[in-house]
Amino acid sequence: MGAGIATIFFNTIRDGAAVYYFLYYFKGINNVQFSSSMILAISTIYLLLGQAANIVGVVLAKPVSDRIGKKKPF
Repeated sequence: MGAGIATIFFNTIRDGAAVYYFLYYFKGINNVQFSSSMILAISTIYLLLGQAANIVGVVLAKPVSDRIGKKKPF
């Protein structure tokens, strides 16, 4: 239960920080002008890929733990 709560906190903090990263830092790189809607689209793609990776990890957790034990993957 503790690992689940920690994961939720991690995802919330990471996703919230990502929006600010793309809005303020990524926008200023190389003096390239991005519109707010383009920044929103880029951050959305980033968050979507992150959640897809989480889903893949959850799907692979059982086969990996069955193969090499539960302590090492955890």
